[in-house]
Amino acid sequence: MAAISDYKVFNDPIHGLVKLHPLLVKIIDTPQFQRLRNIKQLELTSYVYPGATHSRFEHSIGVAYLARELVQALMENQPELNITPAEKLCVQIAGLCHDLGHGPFSHLYEDMFKPKEKPKDQEDKDKTKSWTHETLSIKMFDHLVEVNKLKKDMEKADLDLDLDLDLDFIKELINPDPEEGGQQWPFKGRPEDRSFLYDIVANKRNNVDVDKWDYFARDCHYLGMKNSFDYQRLILSARVCKVEGRNQICFRDKEVFNLYDMFYTRFSLHKRAYQHKVAKAVGLMITDAFVKAKEHIQIRGSGGQIFNLDTAKYDMEAYTKLTDDVVEQIRNPHNANAALNEAKELLDRIHRRDLYKCLGEILGAREEEVRRQWLARIPREWNPEDFLVDVIKLDYGNREKDPIQNVRFYRKNAPDTAIQLNRDEVSRLLPETFAEQTVIIYYKGTEKETLAAAMDLFEQWRDERDAHKAASLNMFDYLVDDNNLRPVMEEHSLVLPEDLEFIKEQITGPMKSSSGQGEKYEIVANERDGIDVDKWDYFARDCYHLGIQNNFDYRCFLKFLVCEVVGQKNICTRVKVCVVGTCRTWRASGRFGKWQLSVTIRVAYLAGELVQALKENQPGLKITLAEKLCVQIAGLCHDLGHGPFSHLYDRKIVPEIRDKLKDKTKLKDKTKWKCTD
Repeated sequence: MAAISDYKVFNDPIHGLVKLHPLLVKIIDTPQFQRLRNIKQLELTSYVYPGATHSRFEHSIGVAYLARELVQALMENQPELNITPAEKLCVQIAGLCHDLGHGPFSHLYEDMFKPKEKPKDQEDKDKTKSWTHETLSIKMFDHLVEVNKLKKDMEKADLDLDLDLDLDFIKELINPDPEEGGQQWPFKGRPEDRSFLYDIVANKRNNVDVDKWDYFARDCHYLGMKNSFDYQRLILSARVCKVEGRNQICFRDKEVFNLYDMFYTRFSLHKRAYQHKVAKAVGLMITDAFVKAKEHIQIRGSGGQIFNLDTAKYDMEAYTKLTDDVVEQIRNPHNANAALNEAKELLDRIHRRDLYKCLGEILGAREEEVRRQWLARIPREWNPEDFLVDVIKLDYGNREKDPIQNVRFYRKNAPDTAIQLNRDEVSRLLPETFAEQTVIIYYKGTEKETLAAAMDLFEQWRDERDAHKAASLNMFDYLVDDNNLRPVMEEHSLVLPEDLEFIKEQITGPMKSSSGQGEKYEIVANERDGIDVDKWDYFARDCYHLGIQNNFDYRCFLKFLVCEVVGQKNICTRVKVCVVGTCRTWRASGRFGKWQLSVTIRVAYLAGELVQALKENQPGLKITLAEKLCVQIAGLCHDLGHGPFSHLYDRKIVPEIRDKLKDKTKLKDKTKWKCTD
């Protein structure tokens, strides 16, 4: 065993005095680990929260400490687990090294240069097809061990380390991929009965791990925010139980609200800090600057090879030299380089606080739809490249699903039996959905007159866009309550209030891409590509009453199929149906074309026809009668909110009245104004 005198004590502002094993100290005292001092934990958030300047360096030490605390608690609470000192040390090393692969400004670099995901049948087989900071952490760990000759120190650690197995074990802890082996145990470092050890540093199953425990506490501290989540209670209650044949870390049932606090803290930090619109604006400017400068930043790597800002990640010697300091290399290059002028000007704008300006936000919209509509609306004399559409996705860590459903608990009187808590057992006040998406439009230019005009145009466009939808929701609620329709709905097997929310989501056409049930939200109001039964009806009906020939035949689209498109389900149609423009299509090979066809839902009849066609074409979708009825109700009620002369009311009459009102305080709740007037 290492002598007590060889241990080092760190005074951490979050965890207090932290004592680390001498082998961990050896790792800390390497250039590869020390580079983390120059990589900010929260990217550009310090431009909004000045105190948020902490780095990956102290976070990594905190994760190593919490990893030790959790393993120690399991060893004391359940000696029968027979956790060895070698396993305890390996988990600490993994916690310490889990972020070695981060590039400049942490996740920003990864988002900047990571290739877009391709369908599986189109994936390249070369090394550039996929990388993450976790995979780079493994490469950097290998590099760190090799160049610093740490294998000798590991052998001297007197902890019976089996380097052939334990080095693999450490790397598997940094980036465990439980899907890789399917039902079979995918890891080499430890056998299946040690599966609980893979829950500690990077828990891919339910996201409850010490990495998050540290950065929630640390980030809240430096952001100046309150943190109601208490990781110490979870450590004390942690217990290993058998779940579906494998050992998992479970928690006492009374800690369920503490875990909800943890997941809410995640959401809150993303909402208030990580994805703050100003911090995002700075991040977008840094991204644009890096993309312009990437070919002109030269970094010497192994064998004297020269790498650039993008390719440095493929050589760990070069990557060791790549940190947040690259910003100053661009702003103040050693040799005059005109090619860096555009990137330098963007970075100088950040220092002058001349940032990309947020024109506005739209909650629940789809990125492509907003981009298409906005670019079609701006005047021709404006440069479309001056506008940038960005999307912010927020959730509790499990997309739209309740994250607690992936966590297992135990009761006081049965500590060895893992259970799953149902929502009804927890509370009736839990959120109905655990995810949301916001689309933001930024103006990248510097012309003040164009900025002012663009902000006015956005405000007008958003009001027109949302007015009758918001009114339809209010009118639908009023219709149901005033006519006492809830008992009637329950007689027809509708589950309230869930199905009422489903109907209203159908009316507004929210972003549902992460749920895997996107096809059920593309029938009445398809915000993804505009192909819905609302349009099928009014195209046919308007052409008839106008005396205009209608060449579009919606019956062709009743051959729709639901296909997997980039990880989500979308309604697709056969290639030969796409006569006008282009749309997303399905082929025998399962590949997809692009879509831009504005042809599509309104009437309850057509909604029912399309749902029935999907049921007959694909019984595997298991569309229920209740879902079919909900879609038909949404088609029937989606236009309840229209005022006199339909869109003329919310697009012309209401805006003119609003502009003439002198007392602007009457318009604090714009939605209420639109719905009640």
